[in-house]
Amino acid sequence: MEEIIEHGDTIDRSLTDEIELDPANNWLRLGNAVIDYIPRFGIAYLIVTALVAYYISKVEYLEDIPAWVYSLVDTESLAGRFADIVLGYVTIIIYYTLFEYFSKGKSLGKYITQTRAVGLDGQKINFRQSLLRSLCRCIPFEPLSFFGEGPGGWHDRLTDTVVINERTSKLPG
Repeated sequence: MEEIIEHGDTIDRSLTDEIELDPANNWLRLGNAVIDYIPRFGIAYLIVTALVAYYISKVEYLEDIPAWVYSLVDTESLAGRFADIVLGYVTIIIYYTLFEYFSKGKSLGKYITQTRAVGLDGQKINFRQSLLRSLCRCIPFEPLSFFGEGPGGWHDRLTDTVVINERTSKLPG
């Protein structure tokens, strides 16, 4: 059993030889994004419905409902557009953070396309990586980062993760 020293840690070479990460191509990644849009939209709809129902149940007259609640359903106004953007970011953070953490790097789209987010060492992602991946998805123009160098977008590169094709990758035990 050969050992190597990297950054002061001893790594068992026999374990590293067994790992083979095949990054998912951009078409699979696009499929993930399209599929994941549907449950994200559903979550946003549930949040808006719950907030509106809560405030309607708490007031005696509809005129007493706070203006920001109206902006959740009024996409024509500037406040409505702003609320839509904020709700979109909140939904992205909730959906991806919880889904990827609790399902070991998978979202609904990744289940269907048989892909998974893992650390660069092939290990499952931790909560911090999952949260940071979600926050990075909120960076303006982040989807355009897939047209740059290397596999993946900023939410992969900034968090030291990679989305792999599970059918062709070999993960550690």
